[in-house]
Amino acid sequence: MKKKFADFSENKDIMINSFSKREMDQDAFFAVACASSVEKINERKIVSINGEDKTFLDTGYKSVALYPREGNFIVRSYFNNNSELMGVGFEIPKSMKYNTKIPYIEDSLLEIVITDKKDVVFLNENELNEGFKANKIKTKDYDLAKRTADKIVNKYNNPEQIEAIRQISLKCLGE
Repeated sequence: MKKKFADFSENKDIMINSFSKREMDQDAFFAVACASSVEKINERKIVSINGEDKTFLDTGYKSVALYPREGNFIVRSYFNNNSELMGVGFEIPKSMKYNTKIPYIEDSLLEIVITDKKDVVFLNENELNEGFKANKIKTKDYDLAKRTADKIVNKYNNPEQIEAIRQISLKCLGE
């Protein structure tokens, strides 16, 4: 199983990163928020959306990972060095743990990005489909990823939900 930690510690491109974890006791939906600030990076995280390259992670950028109390996905918001929201990512894993010192997910199945322009991009949908066809991904995991992706797009692909995530994230960043 491949783990992805909220502090990006498995990411070899991020050289220096500050990290904080906050329990979200007053929030009915999110249990934990983890804020990261990239102080030095070897290689930027760039996503191509409709033919346009968009930088999501670079030196000076910030990210907040929100772990829901229920559900099998995390929400990650990305801010540039001017604290402008670059986009919101949703990662659907096989499993996740947020009640540890550093929260993590195991075996990411599917990533969805909703940009500031409301574009929806499925980053690794081909890998999910190919893994399923090659029997590397179980039917229950495949179905879970597809069902969860539908719920995410239906709920979050609107300005009010993205703005709510932005507000929660900025609060976690202390801005």
